[in-house]
Amino acid sequence: MLLPLAVLFAFGLTNLLHAQASAVNTTLLTSPVEVGLYYETLCPHCRGFVIEHLLPAYLKAPERIKLKLVPYGNAETFETPEGYNFSCQHGPRECEGNKIHSCAIDVVEDQTSLVKLVECTIRNETFPEAIGEQCAGDLGINWQPILECSRGSRGSLLLKRNGDVTEELTPPLHGVPTVTLNGSRGNKTAIRADLWGEICKLLSDPIPPNCPEADDSIVVNNPE
Repeated sequence: MLLPLAVLFAFGLTNLLHAQASAVNTTLLTSPVEVGLYYETLCPHCRGFVIEHLLPAYLKAPERIKLKLVPYGNAETFETPEGYNFSCQHGPRECEGNKIHSCAIDVVEDQTSLVKLVECTIRNETFPEAIGEQCAGDLGINWQPILECSRGSRGSLLLKRNGDVTEELTPPLHGVPTVTLNGSRGNKTAIRADLWGEICKLLSDPIPPNCPEADDSIVVNNPE
């Protein structure tokens, strides 16, 4: 028995809508957590956070984390007829390092390579160009575009933009590192102590197997 055309059309439309809804739900479930880091390249606390928390957390689930790296911190920008000048909390070397990081963020497309480069260089920013070239070489990253950017007007423009983004923070930045999760600062102490644990709290299914287990103290009473 052949079904009426209207019934077939309605059946097909229902399946199409169900498929679209499933696709939307899948996208929502797997949406990454955005981890924003506002930092300075010569800040000891920033160095420790990147090495001990940011990179280890990222490597646990790189596909579930989206990084927003903003090297600027407590710097100041001065506009002159020749371009932008900067004053950084830890001196000119930090401004140089901040520019290099800004350019790396702009140039390096692979997020995993980028965060590894940031972690490698921030370990020793005494001579930013030298450590940048060494780390880029070790990681197989093309160093020349980053160097040319950092030495030119592009690097200054990128650093100035980072300053604009930093100034947009609400409440204003008072210290570094400042970390946001999906745009919110949340519990600052908890984020600094256990970044991965705080990221896990924001992840939807499927939850990575290496996330901390649920609190065993939470008991659900089933009705008898």
